[in-house]
Amino acid sequence: MQLYGGGPFGPPRPPGRPGQVVGAAVLAFVQGALVLIASLYVWFFASVAEVAIEENPTGAPTPAYQFAELGPTLAIVQLASVVLLVAGGILALVRRARISWLVLISAQAVQLVITVYWAVQLQDILGRIVEIGSVLAVFALFFAAFPLISLGLVLFGTGRRWFTGPQA
Repeated sequence: MQLYGGGPFGPPRPPGRPGQVVGAAVLAFVQGALVLIASLYVWFFASVAEVAIEENPTGAPTPAYQFAELGPTLAIVQLASVVLLVAGGILALVRRARISWLVLISAQAVQLVITVYWAVQLQDILGRIVEIGSVLAVFALFFAAFPLISLGLVLFGTGRRWFTGPQA
């Protein structure tokens, strides 16, 4: 007996999700966890700076005022980026669609923008207190590593073809 349209175990399965796509999704989840923790720290330290300013308004340095003012807003922006990262990771794992690819790329690009912003802001705020340029560069590089790797995985090669190629 000959089976038409497939082998002895049924029709052939479509190719599975490439490792690059799975890796990019996992990196989105890891980056989301790191940013969530960092956001909570930002919120906490901005609150501490605000309390210190209220206790001694004339004794606080100017960077403390700036951080107390910007901290809560930045924490909220970062929390929104966590939602985007998690959504991008989930979409990459469950849907082979261009929108999944765009959300994942957008989430990682937003992370790079936030990283550059923080590098500039920290250098501006803290650079006046003490010379810590190299420490800030390493800190920014740490938060840029996963988005850069993730973007590399889905913008080139198999990862890109998975999302942008013809759907089976």
